[in-house]
Amino acid sequence: MKQKKPQISFDGVGLTPEQRAFVNSVISGKGFSNPLEEKLRSIYGYVVKAIDQLNTPNLFGPDQISLDYQDLFQLKLQNLELAIIQYWKHTNKLSGVVDSEIQELNRYDAIYSTTTPAPPRKSIVVGGQNGASPSTSSDRPSVGCLANIAEFYNRLLTSVNFCTARAEMARDENCDFSSFNSILGPMDKIIDGTNRTVECGPGCCDPCTELPCTGLEPVCFGFDGIVDHIISVKNNIGGQRGIDAALALAYQYSLAIDRLVAEIYCNITTDDTNYCKESRYVERFALAQRISNDLLNNGAVSSVLSSFFGTKVV
Repeated sequence: MKQKKPQISFDGVGLTPEQRAFVNSVISGKGFSNPLEEKLRSIYGYVVKAIDQLNTPNLFGPDQISLDYQDLFQLKLQNLELAIIQYWKHTNKLSGVVDSEIQELNRYDAIYSTTTPAPPRKSIVVGGQNGASPSTSSDRPSVGCLANIAEFYNRLLTSVNFCTARAEMARDENCDFSSFNSILGPMDKIIDGTNRTVECGPGCCDPCTELPCTGLEPVCFGFDGIVDHIISVKNNIGGQRGIDAALALAYQYSLAIDRLVAEIYCNITTDDTNYCKESRYVERFALAQRISNDLLNNGAVSSVLSSFFGTKVV
């Protein structure tokens, strides 16, 4: 074999300039957008700020019980941070957005892909190349990963085919695109309801944020300033009574965070379950349609099946 570069020229596929621009945007990972991205970025920022604040010891009090409550509250917020990250990636998958284009996802993955979650009141700083931020352009690929784009398009085609099949079989013209359910409604309202100032604390704010997927009690506060609010309660009351009030408030917040985390994962699971159901229905419809066509147009197949079942099938 000659080790020489082949002298071959290629003509391309004949894209129009508009098609070429769109294809280039898809290849670069910038052809689609996540409708919840800015809201997710906002609430994620509030949660990360609260986690960082809790790295400072003795915020709730100097005794061991107060330190344990502070550790517990930070752990709950870290659980919420992970849930937001997972849902952010999930919505990227539903909208065709490449994860590597999101700075917050890059930073989180750079930390936790190589380390266990940070212990309470500890900070981890992980750099990219030459100590730079892991989200700098030098660390990101210039060509986006196509996995989310393919996932989005496959889901969309499946939903369209499912709705077409349902319109044929059930004479139902409505289509709810249930494999995209969370991004089209419920989670948008939940993020709006918690992406705000903490206000008065759990249980006393109107309106509360309902959690329809799990059916758990609503969350009645926002995350902007949540740690500052606990500290202000402690300082305003003062003494041991102030510490006790702060710990009680942190405990109530922790319970509500658990409910919110469960709601986020419930929405992810529901989207994926709906996609699975739609896929199965589409596959069965396509197979049944093929069999039906063969029975109508292929006399031999129809005769064989009729002999198997003892009656004419179609």
